[in-house]
Amino acid sequence: MTAEGLIANIIVAGLIADKTGKSYWNLDTGQFVIDEGTITAGTINGTNITGGTIINEASNPSLQADIKIENGHISSEGTVLGVQRSLDLYNGAITFNFVWGNDTGTVTINGSGINMTHGDAADGDTASLQYADAGWTFMLLNSSGDRTDASPGHLSVYRDGKYIINY
Repeated sequence: MTAEGLIANIIVAGLIADKTGKSYWNLDTGQFVIDEGTITAGTINGTNITGGTIINEASNPSLQADIKIENGHISSEGTVLGVQRSLDLYNGAITFNFVWGNDTGTVTINGSGINMTHGDAADGDTASLQYADAGWTFMLLNSSGDRTDASPGHLSVYRDGKYIINY
């Protein structure tokens, strides 16, 4: 060992860290942390990351969001301009969720269509718009169980426990 470095065939260590301790590799647990840096890889052999997580936490406090890769999901969660939101890409589908006060919403796009839902947690009312091979369907539902469904060539209104329109 010299003042300039270490040359050895085998190094047994528990933690390899930078001078400040912000970036490190814990060889006992496998945890790898890099603080405000870049990881560059020329070639990665294989196509799978199994049981691992890659997280890029937002450093901008006004965005408060992160990007995460874990178990086949690419996701981002956090708060942007006062709206808590999440985005998940998994198995060919994209799902976007938001919470803003009492309002909640979901948009899912996948191989079979599009589904959009908006609701108010305070009163339980929801609106949903779906598209699949048969076309668009629009649904309104309230906390009392009343609902209205509309799709091409069809309209139904269910109120007080019975259909009042079913066309």
